[in-house]
Amino acid sequence: MRTTITIDDDLMLALKKRSVEKGLTLKEMINRTLRSGFQVEDRAEPAERYECPEYSMGKSYFNLDKALSVAESLENEELIRKVRLKK
Repeated sequence: MRTTITIDDDLMLALKKRSVEKGLTLKEMINRTLRSGFQVEDRAEPAERYECPEYSMGKSYFNLDKALSVAESLENEELIRKVRLKK
């Protein structure tokens, strides 16, 4: 079957280099590479689902739905503290 695809430059260079090393045409090298990729994918077992443990961080004094405002408040408090120390 004939089709048109776009291959990244670095991949095309690697495919061409490897096809020369193995004495294959570019078409043969691309087909081999695709087949081996499918075989690896078929053999791969699905990864076990990871669940991150949850920990309580205590009561929040800020609206955590607005994370940037929390960061801004903390930064402002630190700036005020530094200014007061210099006086």
